[in-house]
Amino acid sequence: MAYQDPKLAAILRRSREHGLPGYTIRPEEGRFLQFLVLVLQARRVVEVGTLGGYSTAWMALALPPEGHLWTLERDAYHAQVARRNLQEAGLADRVTVLQGEAPRDLEALAQHGPFDLVFVDAEKGVYPACYEWAMTHLRPGGVFAAHNAYWAEEVTGILTRIRSDDRAFLFVYPSSEGLLAAVKKGT
Repeated sequence: MAYQDPKLAAILRRSREHGLPGYTIRPEEGRFLQFLVLVLQARRVVEVGTLGGYSTAWMALALPPEGHLWTLERDAYHAQVARRNLQEAGLADRVTVLQGEAPRDLEALAQHGPFDLVFVDAEKGVYPACYEWAMTHLRPGGVFAAHNAYWAEEVTGILTRIRSDDRAFLFVYPSSEGLLAAVKKGT
């Protein structure tokens, strides 16, 4: 099991206390996301699907002081809980929690790009549109990552699409549910 900062355990606990659903990334997937932030030397990150802010916090903890993460959550109550969780974890200055729908409300974030990492863990039907948005707004060498690569038809469809997409190089991290990572090619 991956190391877990006490701030992360507190986010999980508070999310449960506020009645949020229990589905979230696993600690080893959070650690992989931190690895991506560090390897990419990421300063601009977008997340689609905040829930209580658990995956958000994993990535935000790895950002440099000048880095920022924008996260988009469809459910207003979940966004409110996430804001509180991230504030209590001391990460509010690195994270902006937005309440809205993907892919529609992603375009408002484009002004902050190009991005180093786009991570999606949301309604599976939005994954294809989020991938296309990411390929437009990631810097060359940036990464599109998506949770649940093994079990949702929309996500496995993305695997097929990315394999044949000359713009990206695909890797699937073999976690229990699969976490795909596609590096945007180019210079």
